[in-house]
Amino acid sequence: MQMLRFLFLALGTAILVSPGCKKSSSEGTENSDNLGAHVVRGKEKRNAENELRNIGQLFAIYHTNLAGTSPNMEAFKTQLLKDDPKAYQGLQDGHYVLKPIRELSSSLVLAYEKDPDLRGNRVVVFGDGSVKTLNEQDFQAALKNG
Repeated sequence: MQMLRFLFLALGTAILVSPGCKKSSSEGTENSDNLGAHVVRGKEKRNAENELRNIGQLFAIYHTNLAGTSPNMEAFKTQLLKDDPKAYQGLQDGHYVLKPIRELSSSLVLAYEKDPDLRGNRVVVFGDGSVKTLNEQDFQAALKNG
């Protein structure tokens, strides 16, 4: 009996992992062609969150060091190049957009992904350094705040 149970489990495992297995019509209807794109987006999203978080933190330091004077975004970009070349390159390559803001506020968008992902979401960093993923409607509303 135990040997039969082992054979059944082994056969079931082989069927699940064998190449060329197709989903039955009763399984999910998600398009498997997009699976690779979603996996790639998962990695890109983590990178975007990290780079935008760094931009937010470095802007907070830059803004604090200004001691009340108005921020110069070009001077900030120069500082960003020194402190985080990868995030700077993301700005230069057009992956991220930097918005000029005058205060460190959770209601003001500082930077965001230029293009939305497959689901229409973008990673956004606010003036207080918080990072959020927003759908298009929330993103447009956040942009109007500043």
